[in-house]
Amino acid sequence: MHNNYQIKPPLIQSNTLDAVTVWVEALHGHGSLLSAIKMLSDLVGAQAGLLARQPGDNSKIQQIAYHDAKAEKILTRKCRPFALDVLNKQIEVLPLGSIVTLQAAAREGMIGREALTGFHAVADIHGVYDIAVVPLQSGYGAREFIEFQFSSEIGEHNINLLIMLAGSLAKAWSSRITGTSAKEIAKSRSRRGRNEVTSKVVPILDPSNPLELTRCEFRVCTLVKEGMLAKTIADQLRIRNSTVRSHLKSIYSKTGTACHVELLHSLTADERFVA
Repeated sequence: MHNNYQIKPPLIQSNTLDAVTVWVEALHGHGSLLSAIKMLSDLVGAQAGLLARQPGDNSKIQQIAYHDAKAEKILTRKCRPFALDVLNKQIEVLPLGSIVTLQAAAREGMIGREALTGFHAVADIHGVYDIAVVPLQSGYGAREFIEFQFSSEIGEHNINLLIMLAGSLAKAWSSRITGTSAKEIAKSRSRRGRNEVTSKVVPILDPSNPLELTRCEFRVCTLVKEGMLAKTIADQLRIRNSTVRSHLKSIYSKTGTACHVELLHSLTADERFVA
């Protein structure tokens, strides 16, 4: 874990204090946890930040607040935490307010090669290279944590910032007002409901191109919608299979889908929404 390292403390700037202040205020009912996660993610150079809770019965993870800089225009994008997939019960033994990155966990033997390979197989679709996890609470029937997602290797300055911030984030979490998580989850569900309605009005292949697909990506989507697989699309467009796969990878990221079948479902669902 990074807390055991000797580090040179980063220079504390006003935006660092602002992010912590917004976090503390949100936990005491005077602001938005979504805004706090956004500020913290931007501060440490993460492309996304997720505040999550898993009930003690190991049921589905509850996403309390989530910000993804790449997905602000993708109204149907699903939140995708990775921490429990690869760290699982390791989170329970991590000290609250500590910080562990996936790559560091692999180096220190906390996770095996198979788990790391499985992570990259899924995370690459979302443009995620590494994650940093801050445990906030373990026990009392639940695990709660913040997960920051990075599209490339985490810089030393940002690692140091995370180490410096982690303890304060956990301490503030322990003193939050009762019902903070439940209130934010309810607000998040309300936002998703409104976004789902909006997404039905503007399909992926709308002429306005709401997801900013490139011309080639738009064409690939039209052929996927016609039921074509990657090889057939390559033959149709007279391009290499690897080029089609590259286009599809970008399309999956922009549309919040994970595979060819999900993309096809989203494209055909557009017709039902417009009808």
